[in-house]
Amino acid sequence: MFENSPAGLAVAEPEKPERKSIDLRTKIFTDVTKISPEAWNQVYPNIPESYYFFKTLQEAGLEQFEWHYILAYDGESLVGIAPCFLMHYPLDTTIQGPIKTLLLKIKKKFPHFMELR
Repeated sequence: MFENSPAGLAVAEPEKPERKSIDLRTKIFTDVTKISPEAWNQVYPNIPESYYFFKTLQEAGLEQFEWHYILAYDGESLVGIAPCFLMHYPLDTTIQGPIKTLLLKIKKKFPHFMELR
């Protein structure tokens, strides 16, 4: 295709690259052992936060954490892994004195009072 340029000359229009169809889908796991170390290393080869790093964290028994792993596929090919977590965090962690005593009494009746997730 040719277009007229401001100078009145015919200029070739650059060809647009052909767009590849993308078939993205995701799977979510709450256990890293449901993912093979080979699949993890295919996406993230040679990084410190490896499969075994997350496996160790998960097996450490940190009760305030919930682990999730989002796997992204293009067709049948694994193209990404997003490790993430939810943490139960008590907002009264830094409170001291009589207010802390009061909050502890409230938490006996409502255990998740003042907690974020």
